[in-house]
Amino acid sequence: MNKYFFVLILFIYIYNPVFAVSPFPTIYVVYLVCTVIVLAQRNFIKVISNGYSLKLLLFSSILFVYSALLSILGGEWHYFNNLIKLIIDTIIVAPAFYLLFKRKNWGLNKLIHFFIIISLIQSLICLIMFVNESFRNFILFKIMDLSNSKIVTSGNISFRGYGIATGYLFVLPLFQAFTILLVLFKSNYNIIAKIFLIILITFSILVNARIGLTVLPVALLVYFLFTSKNIKSIIKKFVSLAIVILFVLISYYPVRNYLVERNDTARWVFTGIELSLGISDLNQMSTNERLIKYHLHFPSDKNTLLFGSGIDISMPNSSYPHSDIGYIQYIYYGGLFFLILFLIFYYNLLKPLIITKEMSWRLLYFASGIFLLIAHFKGDAFLSNSFTRALILVSYFKYLQNTKKISSS
Repeated sequence: MNKYFFVLILFIYIYNPVFAVSPFPTIYVVYLVCTVIVLAQRNFIKVISNGYSLKLLLFSSILFVYSALLSILGGEWHYFNNLIKLIIDTIIVAPAFYLLFKRKNWGLNKLIHFFIIISLIQSLICLIMFVNESFRNFILFKIMDLSNSKIVTSGNISFRGYGIATGYLFVLPLFQAFTILLVLFKSNYNIIAKIFLIILITFSILVNARIGLTVLPVALLVYFLFTSKNIKSIIKKFVSLAIVILFVLISYYPVRNYLVERNDTARWVFTGIELSLGISDLNQMSTNERLIKYHLHFPSDKNTLLFGSGIDISMPNSSYPHSDIGYIQYIYYGGLFFLILFLIFYYNLLKPLIITKEMSWRLLYFASGIFLLIAHFKGDAFLSNSFTRALILVSYFKYLQNTKKISSS
């Protein structure tokens, strides 16, 4: 199996595109292949029974059993089904990729390189779809199966939905944003290549969902906090940042006006940014204002607050008010107990990233963790999705690197 095969498999696994000719999501093919790879190992129990995997399995299994109980007692099955995928991602897929990479004598750096490559491919697809509407229509309406996609049911397909993936409105931009962190903190490209990649990947975020843009201030904040050793260093970085901001301010309105006049997606992007910053002339609320005003509410019943009701309030129902905020959804479904268990799971998942002396890994740890927590406010970012699948693979490979079971190359 050559590197192109691995890039294809990773692309399918991360983005999970649903094609019109396929009777099921393509990620199931990856799940099946990975299961065969793991079970084909004579010592497959040993492969998946390291302390790190067992700890993750423990917390995900508690979540799984608790979700099963809530579902059996009349709750929704949505979380139960997704927790199965999260367990497969952690216990089956991650070890399977480890075995495949080990045969090639590849390590963590190769995995990171492949992630950046598929993000670049996706970004180029987004760019081509943006400049060529016929190509976009061909991809969305001939190649892809969007019958159950939120981008269709929400009525946003006229100006959002670029790329070959699922989760255009949320999880696709989250993974793209994560690869920006990889480019910034874990790649060896020169500064020109990094700027090019960041601009192109940022474009793929802008045309789908602005939540991914949060990664940029998060990355800057983490970088300034953890790499500034003295006043001179801080001043130098702030001057560099000020020059970049000045350039953006000077070029903003000419670029904005040119694009807004020619494209509905550009109009949506700039309107959203201006509403968020409070500089828009429109009498509208930003997405964050709507979330806080209409979606930030808690159960009045103490039992529901602590242990949940089994109800999925991400979908409109008669029992409880709707909410798009991931934290509120989890509290109504499984209570604070369910939410805290998930936070413990992700704390343990990301732990290998900080058990190191390398500053770049510490930067990635804090930036990824903060970004994940912010993303969960905008939607459900904790269940199996493009972003969490990448986090699981990187964290698992970092654990293996820390324990000398895989190389860093």
